[in-house]
Amino acid sequence: MDYIKYKLFLFLILFSTSAVSLEVTVYIPIYEPLSKTVFTPISGSSNIIIDRKDLEKYENTPIHDILDLESGIKSRSIYGSNSSGSKTTLDIRGMGAQAKSNVLILINGQRLNNIDMSEIDFPSIPIESIDRIEIFKGNAASVLYGDGAIGGAINIITNPEISKKNINEVILKTGTFN
Repeated sequence: MDYIKYKLFLFLILFSTSAVSLEVTVYIPIYEPLSKTVFTPISGSSNIIIDRKDLEKYENTPIHDILDLESGIKSRSIYGSNSSGSKTTLDIRGMGAQAKSNVLILINGQRLNNIDMSEIDFPSIPIESIDRIEIFKGNAASVLYGDGAIGGAINIITNPEISKKNINEVILKTGTFN
């Protein structure tokens, strides 16, 4: 009987010390919120504004990647995940395959979505010319903008002073696969 207690005691000591030596410290990065949530009296909706100061943090990032950082918004390119972002669909609140016909993209309040519901070429919009991006999730968008905004709407407001300037710029990017 004492021999079994001795083996059990020895077993517990051996394995308890190894468990202590396997402690791992995990550091979780602290993220600042990208945008500001605006509360509206319309129930079932949330409005988010990404202002110029927030956009300057992501200077050379395409618009669809910046919007992808927001909760409830997913960008999908028809050319795959490693594409440049041309022909991208934005999915708000899980609209899925119907996102093209239920999410409205506007520039200064004017519709950017084509009538044939084709994808939008986001890289053609220079990030430097954007003053703020207003995101309307849910039924507030269909109340404000009408047809095609059941899932939500994204209104890109440009800065009129920068739009008048003649700006030439060359951006070079390099990278590897893995």
